[in-house]
Amino acid sequence: IGDLSVKILEEKERLNRLISEKEQRREYIEDQLDRLDDISHSKIIFYHSIEKKDYREIAEILNLSPRTVRDTHSKALRELEKVFEIP
Repeated sequence: IGDLSVKILEEKERLNRLISEKEQRREYIEDQLDRLDDISHSKIIFYHSIEKKDYREIAEILNLSPRTVRDTHSKALRELEKVFEIP
């Protein structure tokens, strides 16, 4: 039982580190999204990339057409490339 307890504690620590890393990554991405000029760009990127919603779902939330969401998403990604300085 002692070895099992140690393994459980080690696994719990590992999972806590992973959770912390994910939270830090999410905060960083959200900070970068805040740097986008257009609020609709940041909302669409947030819903699509973080909330994992598809264009149809985002369109319903924002009262837009799925095509507008898709096109805006593409523009937002190009803008993010500039924010992150992606060559």
